[in-house]
Amino acid sequence: MNKQTFVAIMVLTLLVGCISTTTGPRKPRTSDADAAQANAALGLNYMQQGKLELAMDKLKRALKQDPEMAGAHATIAMLYGRMGDPDFAEKHYRRAMQLSPGDPDLQNNYGVFLCGRDRYEEAENWFLSAAGNGRYRTPEAALTNAGVCARNVPAAEKAEGFFRQALARNPGFSEALWQMADLSFERGNLMQARAFLERHMDNAKATPEALWLGVRMEQSLGHGDVARNYAVRLKTEFPTAVQTRMLLELEQNDGSD
Repeated sequence: MNKQTFVAIMVLTLLVGCISTTTGPRKPRTSDADAAQANAALGLNYMQQGKLELAMDKLKRALKQDPEMAGAHATIAMLYGRMGDPDFAEKHYRRAMQLSPGDPDLQNNYGVFLCGRDRYEEAENWFLSAAGNGRYRTPEAALTNAGVCARNVPAAEKAEGFFRQALARNPGFSEALWQMADLSFERGNLMQARAFLERHMDNAKATPEALWLGVRMEQSLGHGDVARNYAVRLKTEFPTAVQTRMLLELEQNDGSD
């Protein structure tokens, strides 16, 4: 199967929290510290916009101004990962965790990095460490990431277990609901897939992926009218999506309108 991907907004939301992470006594505010905070925030903003070179420049400046800023190390680590330099990424992740030991956001983000490097067992350990941290406000995020990583192995039963743990913590967590719907469909559990997809769509905005899954799932169940409703929404709401192109190809091959 194709590798599952982590939800970018989840990672970026967690990363925003790392910007101001500190450990131990708070250092006195200085002009350099203020400038480092500003540059780190700009670097994260540029990275979110896809302006990676500008992001790198701002984050390097932040670390020159404050070499012990855990959030800047965490952010530049993600940036190095996106730019295809895993050695520097790992160096900065480890430095961030030295500066802010036990930070569950950092542990979760490092787990995402490790899973992307096919270091599944290490990644799982960091996800579970984050999820078990009493300071972590969203353990369902780390548990869902553990499940996504297990799908990449692939280890479907283990993945389902993690998703169900995430939903036990937060029954409305849309990403875990989506993963359960997609995994259930992949394993041929169509009624279960339908139930989780409906719950997912009750808790999140429609996406091309969800609507495309709805089309295929309802077709497999023999519910042509419901499948067509999903298809109309996909073509109307996401006319340029990859999933819409796949739908149009399917319709053409089937000789349908």
